[in-house]
Amino acid sequence: MFYHFIFKLFQMVRSTRNLTGNKQLFFGLCLVLFVPIFSHPFLWGQSSGVPVGQEKVAQRAIAFHKALVNNNRLLLRTFTSTKLRYQHSNGWVETQKEQLRNLQTGYLVYHSFFEDSLTVNFRNRKQSTLRFLATIDVSMQGKRNTYRLYVEEDWKKNAWLCKWRLYSRRATRR
Repeated sequence: MFYHFIFKLFQMVRSTRNLTGNKQLFFGLCLVLFVPIFSHPFLWGQSSGVPVGQEKVAQRAIAFHKALVNNNRLLLRTFTSTKLRYQHSNGWVETQKEQLRNLQTGYLVYHSFFEDSLTVNFRNRKQSTLRFLATIDVSMQGKRNTYRLYVEEDWKKNAWLCKWRLYSRRATRR
């Protein structure tokens, strides 16, 4: 995003070649000083205090949990990595294929999934970890239970699609 801005700024300054030297310099300085000030997210309504990247990862995670409840396997496939390791609180680990198969066969049925105290920590620009308290109402082999869990999810940004994908999840009981 920043590099795109610099590139556009450079193009605008180059397009003013027909101006004399001092006017071109003045125009370039005005662009460099005022465009960043007036394009700041604070002025355009982002008042949540949460950085944009964190907000996107959190929204993606919440949408993933909604897809679990709605049993939307097509959407779940886009939210998860093919190398997914989804660890449950009892130590059972599912891969992406196993998770989709278990949802398809009704072995696991998610009735509700609530997140609380969600925090996002970035390892770098393409990896983040979400930590939250979860209340999950789920049926396994027809036996319905509600679990209160500490959950940690690792998300990676896909290089081609620029979308966040879940590649690891751990949960422990509270």
